[in-house]
Amino acid sequence: MILSLLSALAPTSHARAEEPVKILTSIKPLALIIEEAFGEIVSVDYLLPPQASPHHYSLKPSDLRKLNQAELFVWVGPGLENFVSGILKNRPSESTLSLLEAMELSSPNLLIHLDESERHSHGHQEVSVHSESAHAEDNNSEHAIDPHLWLSRSIAVAAAQAVGSYLTEHGNDSEAVLGAIGTFAENLTAATQDSGKVDDLHLITYHNAFAYLAVDLKLIITDVVTPQTDVNPGARHIVQLSEKTHSQQTCVIVEPQFNSGLVDKIFRQKGAHIIEVDPMAGEHSSYTEFFNTLLKQLIACRSQIS
Repeated sequence: MILSLLSALAPTSHARAEEPVKILTSIKPLALIIEEAFGEIVSVDYLLPPQASPHHYSLKPSDLRKLNQAELFVWVGPGLENFVSGILKNRPSESTLSLLEAMELSSPNLLIHLDESERHSHGHQEVSVHSESAHAEDNNSEHAIDPHLWLSRSIAVAAAQAVGSYLTEHGNDSEAVLGAIGTFAENLTAATQDSGKVDDLHLITYHNAFAYLAVDLKLIITDVVTPQTDVNPGARHIVQLSEKTHSQQTCVIVEPQFNSGLVDKIFRQKGAHIIEVDPMAGEHSSYTEFFNTLLKQLIACRSQIS
């Protein structure tokens, strides 16, 4: 009888494991990481429209329906997507994955704390992350962690590993999952092999979202336009930014989600070298494409100022 029961159950379990796992992410970059890493193993969607900012988004009824239908919801954590924090209190913890929490357990050395000094060590290379003004609107904790995790290739792979653990725990073949993560990591490394061409490139960014990118690519962020995305900088800071643009060979990163008129006032009239980077990966269909495009923009900017 026991053998008969096991035989009856085995095909059902196998079939369930082969169906794509329905995963919903808070933002598009996380969806790109998971979809590229696992392909047909998963079915992935995301909540936040790429043109929107996670700092100021409000959930719609259609978002709630997506959330209810997902087997796993993946988000960064309350330091970034406050718009979803309250809803998740009623969701089973085993069907929700906070990447910040997962990283604190598995790879805390990769995380950047907002109260760290302006010099953040990366191996033998010192990289400025200019953390003094980072995201006052996101989290006032002295020990808050920079939530823009997906702008690091190492963390992108670690995020895939965290999702992979969920997949294997819920019936997917462990060898297939590990193989998928390995292939993702290899492809990402191969596609971004020119990363050394931007070592020590100086940047000014619109807001403090690029510290992980700075550590990954050995960039130097000399300043940010505004520490709070809904507050314009003061006149004194505008003068300081303009002076830095002239005194240093600097690339300026602007973002489509925020105030282009302000950037025009500060930089374009001064002839600064400006690149527009969408950290929400709005026009990209894979994470590797997104990161490689960003890298090419930085290389092109360096060639203009050299």
